[in-house]
Amino acid sequence: MKVICAGFPKTGTKSLKSALSMLGYSVYDYSENMLYYSDKWKQIMDDGWNSDDFKSMYENIDAVCDAPACYFWDEILKAFPDAKVILSTRMTEEEWLISATKQLEVLRNSRILSTAKLLSPTFGRILKAQESLERVVFGLSLKRWGESGCNGTMLRKKYREHNSYVANNAPKGRLLVFHCKEGWKPLCEFLHTSEPDAPFPHENKNGEMLARSSHTDPMMITVKKEIITTGLTAFFSTIIMIFVFLVVLP
Repeated sequence: MKVICAGFPKTGTKSLKSALSMLGYSVYDYSENMLYYSDKWKQIMDDGWNSDDFKSMYENIDAVCDAPACYFWDEILKAFPDAKVILSTRMTEEEWLISATKQLEVLRNSRILSTAKLLSPTFGRILKAQESLERVVFGLSLKRWGESGCNGTMLRKKYREHNSYVANNAPKGRLLVFHCKEGWKPLCEFLHTSEPDAPFPHENKNGEMLARSSHTDPMMITVKKEIITTGLTAFFSTIIMIFVFLVVLP
């Protein structure tokens, strides 16, 4: 583990993951963590953890970003004390809240995720881990986020407290507070690497990553395969049952 991205979701984490990947780092963000470690993360958030948990999870990974890893950045740092920390931020708390709310609207309206709840065992495990994540990281269920009566004040407070904690407790000289609009220069200087001859990536604007990632994201690929397999199995089982009742039993 070389880099721990401690910024909250919707602070440019997808862009930062893409940038680190372009620099040659292997990166686990939300998708990889939930696909490979959903049961482990649920156990960590429900029952506790130790450094060995994170050592075994990330010993062959260069970087982590997004939730739930961002919230446990200091515990991951104990397992990998030489790692650097990047705190990605938005310009204001309100900008972050608006962006996060838009993302959740996209997720709520996604047909593939609605179908996955019924047909994908992997997505079922992810949802269980997600419930623990919401309770631990945000202190409430995100089912009401964006709806009338949702406590936006508390969510902004969570964001503010997290950023303050990282800024005040990350090792001096090994922390970069970063906004994606700053581009390659501060990131590459911090990591002591050359700037790529390509524009800095800006991913997931207005929550559009879900549609774009359905063919490339490992979690979504697995979920889609399970939807197809389970759906086909149910379809042919139904056909067989109809055949039995109409042809065999009479």
